[in-house]
Amino acid sequence: MKEELNEFKHKLNKAKGLPEVFDLVKESVEKFLGKSRTGLMLGLSEMPADRFQLLGGFFVSGTNLIVLNKAPLNKIKESKPELFNPYCYHLLLHEYLHSLGFEDEEIVRRLCYEISSKSFGEGHLATQLSKDWSKFFPNLIYSHNIRANAGEIELVEGFDANSINYVT
Repeated sequence: MKEELNEFKHKLNKAKGLPEVFDLVKESVEKFLGKSRTGLMLGLSEMPADRFQLLGGFFVSGTNLIVLNKAPLNKIKESKPELFNPYCYHLLLHEYLHSLGFEDEEIVRRLCYEISSKSFGEGHLATQLSKDWSKFFPNLIYSHNIRANAGEIELVEGFDANSINYVT
C-alpha cells in the first residue's frame, strides 16, 4: 500500500498541467471505485463571485463538460504553487464524480476524501483539501446554490486525450 501511495504522490508532483492531473484522477477513481468515463472536456471560465462565495468549478449535467473557475486557479498558481496540483486534483475529482452520476454534494465530498486518502495518505495536501479546504483557502467554498453564469469558456487542449482512439 505504501508503494501505491508513493506512486500516486509522485505522479501528482510531476504532473505538468490539468490533463495530467485529470489522468491521475481517473486512475484513482477506477482503482478505488471501479468506475470510469471517457470523452470529457474541460473548460476554463471566469465565474461570478461575491464577498462570501466563490465557485471553484462545476459539471454541466447531461453533457461531457467540466468547467473550472480561472481566477482561483491563477491565484493559487501564483501565490501557493505547492498547492496547485493538489487543488486541481481535488476540484477535478469532485467534478469527475458528478460526471459519473454522483449528484449529492455530501456523498461527493465523502468520496473525494476517501479516494484522496487511499491515493495519497492522510497527511497529503490533496487529502487535507478534501477534508477541509477552508483552512487553505478561506474564501473558496463549495456552493451548489450558486448558478454559474460563465461567460466565455476556454477549452483545455489534450484533456482526457487518453480516451481518444482515433487519429485526426
